Amino acid sequence: GPPYSVPLAAAGECPELAGGHGANLGRVHGLGHVEALPGFVVTANAFHAFLEHNNLREAVNKRLCLMEVGNVRLLSSLTLELQELFLAGEVPPKVSTEIKQGLATYLDGTGRLAVRSSALAEDSEISFAGQYASELDVHPDDVLEAYKRVLAGKYCPRAVSYRISNGLTDNDTAMAVLIVPMIDARSSGVVYSLDPDCLSRDSVGIYGVSGLGASLVDGSVVPVKGSLFRDREPRLVSDCAFDR
Repeated sequence: GPPYSVPLAAAGECPELAGGHGANLGRVHGLGHVEALPGFVVTANAFHAFLEHNNLREAVNKRLCLMEVGNVRLLSSLTLELQELFLAGEVPPKVSTEIKQGLATYLDGTGRLAVRSSALAEDSEISFAGQYASELDVHPDDVLEAYKRVLAGKYCPRAVSYRISNGLTDNDTAMAVLIVPMIDARSSGVVYSLDPDCLSRDSVGIYGVSGLGASLVDGSVVPVKGSLFRDREPRLVSDCAFDR
C-alpha cells in the first residue's frame, strides 16, 4: 500500500521505502550545507503494487525457481521473459497519479529527467554498482515507460546473477525508482574512499570523464584517474598520479 512516492529530501529517513540510492541522496539533503538535487522516489511499495496489479508475482516466482546461475543460456532466456512481462505491464493508476503529482510538486514538470534505480540493498554493504538500469534524458511525457524499463532492469542477467551470488532474495532487492532533473554535465566522476588502483596507500581515488557519467560506469570509456593522500590539504600520490 501507500506511500507510493516520497520526496527526495525525506528519503534518508526511510531506506526501506526509498532504497539505497535514494536514501543516500536524501541524507545529502539532510546535511544542509551541500547543494542537492530536487526530486522524489517512487517507493518499493509501488514495485509490489505493480506486481499485484499485473498479476506478476506467480509468473516471477516460477521463473526465478528455474534459474541456474551457471547456465548462461537458461538465465538469459528466463530474465528476458521477466523483462518482457514488466515492459508489457500497466503502471497502477494510484502509482501513476503519484508520479505525475511528483513531477508537478518537486520538479518543474517540463524539464528532461533522469529515472534511476534505487533498489533495496543497492549502495549498501553490497554496491550493485553498474548492475541496474538508468534512463537518461527522459521527456516528462515518457516517464511512465521509463519507470517500467527501470523496473524491468531489475531482472537483467547480470543483476540477477549478482543478487543470487550475494545471497539476496528477490524481495530483498525490491525496486524503488529515483526521479530527478537531467543535468547537462560538462564532466562527471566517481570518488572511491579507498582507491582500488592504489591500495598500498591511504588514499582517495578520483575517476573522471567528459560529459555524462554513464560511459564511466559501464566501462566504455577509459577515465582520467588520480589518487590523493587523505590529508587536510589533499595532494597527488606521485606513484598513483593522473593518467593523461
